[in-house]
Amino acid sequence: MFEEVADYSMNNEGINPTTVEVLKFFCELNMIFIQDAAAVMNACPDRVNHPQLKELLVFQMEAFQTCIGSKACSQKHNITI
Repeated sequence: MFEEVADYSMNNEGINPTTVEVLKFFCELNMIFIQDAAAVMNACPDRVNHPQLKELLVFQMEAFQTCIGSKACSQKHNITI
């Protein structure tokens, strides 16, 4: 989505620089939120069932589920809390 907005802005002589920067900020914030939530879920497996975290589909993926509570995964991805 960010790429589409950035491309649109560039094709219109960059008339929406604030919009592009705000969207870029939200994309970065989203990544940070997901990384932090994953780290908490890995460090505290009892929080895996929190309703807010169940709504995020990325945490329902098989690749993530196999990683929960795994020390090898924590070390591989440098997860610490």
